[in-house]
Amino acid sequence: GCMDRMPVVTAADCVKVTDAGGKVVVSHEPSQGKAYINAAYIEGSGITIDNSCNFLSEFEALNGDDAHLMHFVNSRVVGDGKCSEATANFLDTKGLKIGTTAIA
Repeated sequence: GCMDRMPVVTAADCVKVTDAGGKVVVSHEPSQGKAYINAAYIEGSGITIDNSCNFLSEFEALNGDDAHLMHFVNSRVVGDGKCSEATANFLDTKGLKIGTTAIA
């Protein structure tokens, strides 16, 4: 993922896709090597998409037993009105301060 490179944000969207009866079909070309994938698609019916889920809740449901990871994610997705404080905290870990004069 890209969470370790993600800036501080107030919220993150979430899309939850469930499938009651389909399958993922992957084809490959062996002559191209092991990592080469020719095509991949979902085949079947019963696919539902829910774009109203809460990212932090879904992430915790999948990874909740990893407290260190959840702390990291919560430091990136900080909520309304908290970006300035989170940005200042992040810059502080790098030895930087907001509003200071650059040294020539």
